[in-house]
Amino acid sequence: MKRLNGIQFRQGVEQAVGKIASDLGMRVTLFWKAGLSTAGIDQRGNMYLANVADDAVVNSALVDKYTGFVVHELLHRKYTDFSVRGDSQYLCQLHNAVEDAWIERTGIAAGLTGNIESLLTTLVNGMVDEAMATVTDWSHPRQYPFVLAVYARAFTKPVPLADGLEPIFAEAERRVAKCKSSTDTLAVAQWVFEQLKTLDKPKEKPKGEKPKGGKGEKGEKGEGQGEGQGKGEGQGKGQGDGQDGPSEGSDGPEGGDKGEGKGKGAGQEKTAGKARPVTGNEKAREVEPTLEGTGTGNGGCYSKEYQTRKEGYHTSEHNLSRDLAVSVPAKMRYEVKRLFENTATEDFQTNRRAGSLNVRSLHKVATSDRLFKRRLEAEGIDSAVIIMLDVSGSMFNPHEVYNEQGHAVHDAEGNPTYQHYIDDAVKTCAAMLDTLNKAGVKTCVVTFGSYASVLKPWEMPVPRALERVARIGSGQNTNDYGALRFCHEMLHSRPESRKVVFVITDGCGDEAAVREQCHAGVALGITTIGVGIALDVSDSYPVSVTVRNAANLGEVAFKQIKLAA
Repeated sequence: MKRLNGIQFRQGVEQAVGKIASDLGMRVTLFWKAGLSTAGIDQRGNMYLANVADDAVVNSALVDKYTGFVVHELLHRKYTDFSVRGDSQYLCQLHNAVEDAWIERTGIAAGLTGNIESLLTTLVNGMVDEAMATVTDWSHPRQYPFVLAVYARAFTKPVPLADGLEPIFAEAERRVAKCKSSTDTLAVAQWVFEQLKTLDKPKEKPKGEKPKGGKGEKGEKGEGQGEGQGKGEGQGKGQGDGQDGPSEGSDGPEGGDKGEGKGKGAGQEKTAGKARPVTGNEKAREVEPTLEGTGTGNGGCYSKEYQTRKEGYHTSEHNLSRDLAVSVPAKMRYEVKRLFENTATEDFQTNRRAGSLNVRSLHKVATSDRLFKRRLEAEGIDSAVIIMLDVSGSMFNPHEVYNEQGHAVHDAEGNPTYQHYIDDAVKTCAAMLDTLNKAGVKTCVVTFGSYASVLKPWEMPVPRALERVARIGSGQNTNDYGALRFCHEMLHSRPESRKVVFVITDGCGDEAAVREQCHAGVALGITTIGVGIALDVSDSYPVSVTVRNAANLGEVAFKQIKLAA
């Protein structure tokens, strides 16, 4: 498999979720959630997967695991009634076990996707491998729901089965095959729960009933779910259907060495011990597979679909008459141009002994042999820049003005001076757009509050974009992390060699998550620069500058910034 980084992997998963959900006739919104240990989906169609960092290196095993999770959660969305639940933690886990087995077996039988059985088998086998490496006591009641979840699927690797559980779980599997709804699966779980409570009590058998899976004599009818106890291969799980002859899974006519059929516990040499009765007060192990993402320390929850809105979402239909006029100082234009200038050169080196004839040196023909010139070309670095403009409510609130020394600024009458950060922010945005455009840089503007929205697409002319900038309105809260992640995703797909995000903000957001996202961007060759409006935003943005007010843009030292090329 071609090496993938996290940002490419997530985009692939998002596309897969959309396609599979569409094929199943449903709509799903995908969220990448930090700190999540498994996947989940709710009755509204919100799917949650463990976050994967932009710069993570993804292998094929993780791709298979996430794909299996997506299919599993979509099956819940299709078949599960989320209002049907048990009345205790232990019963809920038993119900989850039965429900998981039912939806997966139903999905496989329906052939909902071409490779559904393979995907789910890979997912659950990974879950079994993890359990086998960590669980030391398989006879403890907390493990029973997990064991049932594996057993009832009937298409995966086995786990050790404590003595006494086999007849209960075999009957449960038979009942799962007849389930039609979540109400039915809860009834199966409740039946199993009651049986587990009586594990230490002898069970009376009706006269004439033969034990399922016992030694099969020649010609004897096998019971539908016969369980063989052959040596070496563990407990062979029979698939007999009541026909004449020994059921698959019986020891055979001689009580032979191994049971045939699909071996539940096939090849297991160790025993799980004697099963203990359940009191109902135990806390059961989670039955869902675990899913550990990468870079999940911060970031909360991110969904491109949920956290972005249509183009121009933060603009008003009315002309707000916001003044964008600002005289861009020559110093700023020079520094920004030097920061992004296309360094391509096309020149001639003169005074060469070979090359094209330099007519300007012909007068030296009698005194010099250096009459030629050579063409010199050096390819420059093309750049793409996104300006992220904070339009959260705090940008529109009046703030007291402080000078460089941290003292409050007063007017002529001694009253404190107030300003709206948005006024200086839009002027700064306009000045940077104009300057970058004249430096030959491709630009895009994204506004963000509670949601992120593209204000200026890449190909929109700057004059038209400035008309939108003048009509910007409040976007309520500050979801800077979601907006920054969205911008990094856009830049990652750009063809330019140099990629930069300028974030014009008052810095009131998720500092830790933003800082982590900035570092992830660096690993992908994306530089993120915080432009604090009257505030130091270095806590969120390791690379940052401060703009005290738009009139003093010339004092901003852009020349100190080093960009990745």
